[in-house]
Amino acid sequence: TLLYKEDRLEQLEDDKIYLKDELEQSVNALPDNYPTAKRQLREEYNPKVLALNDEILGIKQEIGDLKVGLIETGVDVGPAIYLARAFETDIDTVVKFFIFILIFVFDPLAVALVVAYNVAITGNRKWEVYGEKKRKELIDESFTKYESHRDDFKPKDKLVFKGDGKTYVTTDNLSKGGRKS
Repeated sequence: TLLYKEDRLEQLEDDKIYLKDELEQSVNALPDNYPTAKRQLREEYNPKVLALNDEILGIKQEIGDLKVGLIETGVDVGPAIYLARAFETDIDTVVKFFIFILIFVFDPLAVALVVAYNVAITGNRKWEVYGEKKRKELIDESFTKYESHRDDFKPKDKLVFKGDGKTYVTTDNLSKGGRKS
């Protein structure tokens, strides 16, 4: 609407200039010895010019109000304007992508939170639903398997080094990569 009002203001100013030019041409067309006719022409055109002046003042007031509103709105949407200028696009595109980001990020998040809340409230656990063992039982079972077979993981070979008049006994350790040192 601001662009429309500015176009309308420009059109009214052009109409005012046209009326004044038309009045001047009409007055100049009359001979100098017809002052009454010239005065009648001026009286005929004067209300039209005054009406245009009033309309121009009204349009200027509306334009000023619209510009103040745009400045107040510009403070609120300043980041969107900055992004539009940074990516060389219009504000509508920036707002559209912002809405898409909100939808694609927060809708799945909301669904996940609802599902997590329902699982927490119902108290059903996976092992209860599917008849599996509880976690503690699974951990205990794994630990007992490790204890019973941990001797399999201990090194068995001992190496004896003699040197400098001393004897060293070490185990056959594996270095990184599984190669013997």
